[in-house]
Amino acid sequence: MIGGGVLGRGTVQEEIRFSVAPEHLLTLLVCTNMRDDEAIQVVGCETFSTYTGYKSSLHFSGNYVDSTPLAADGTVLSALAAMDALDFRKVLGYDDASQELRVQLSSPLLLRELNKAACAFAAEDERLSRMPVATGNWGAGIFKG
Repeated sequence: MIGGGVLGRGTVQEEIRFSVAPEHLLTLLVCTNMRDDEAIQVVGCETFSTYTGYKSSLHFSGNYVDSTPLAADGTVLSALAAMDALDFRKVLGYDDASQELRVQLSSPLLLRELNKAACAFAAEDERLSRMPVATGNWGAGIFKG
């Protein structure tokens, strides 16, 4: 689900992004689930807060004045690309660590991940085609990926 645990007790990358730019929260209503051939792009969300820390040390540290450039129509020229990861704790269905990489690199699963990345990073709006891309630690290994 997009947003991770933002409405619960989540305090890592995805939840932090949704908290400091709360307009992203609307995607929880509109994009309740992603198919294997889908990714989500959210354009124009403004950042309102700063923070310090991570996980248990995460704290609001103040207001943020977003100086991101605006389009002629007032849209904030920022974008969030979201693609869901496979939870290999469930996909693998066994505890044989020697098989994990072989399964993850199988053609159908590898193709799924490559298609999602292509969809997530394809600029659907001309204004996005020149934007830089920044990523975090894509899941940080939580799903054994």
